[in-house]
Amino acid sequence: MRIALLGGGTIARLVLEHLGRGDLPVIEVVGIAGRGAGSRAAGLARTYAVPFVAGCDALLGLRPHAILEAASHEAVRNHLVTILDSGVSAIVLSAGALADDRLREAAEGAARRS
Repeated sequence: MRIALLGGGTIARLVLEHLGRGDLPVIEVVGIAGRGAGSRAAGLARTYAVPFVAGCDALLGLRPHAILEAASHEAVRNHLVTILDSGVSAIVLSAGALADDRLREAAEGAARRS
């Protein structure tokens, strides 16, 4: 399965560590996205030899099967519906963002459409 990481925090680092050890042999990380070249995600990309892109649209351009959100509630609010509308599955780790009824309903609608 081709996955992409949105965000470069602790969870993204842990996923990359496990992949590096061969713990997840069926997973290929096609890229990691952050806000810009100075972001923590860019540093992780260099450390783990994973392509870095700035922003979610560029991440979708890498054609992942799924995007693992490991960023923030803000990232979920800004990108979840776009990800789902594009037909890409999303794994939301900042699940508290889904307490927002409008966001959750919009995400459910995007998932149904795609």
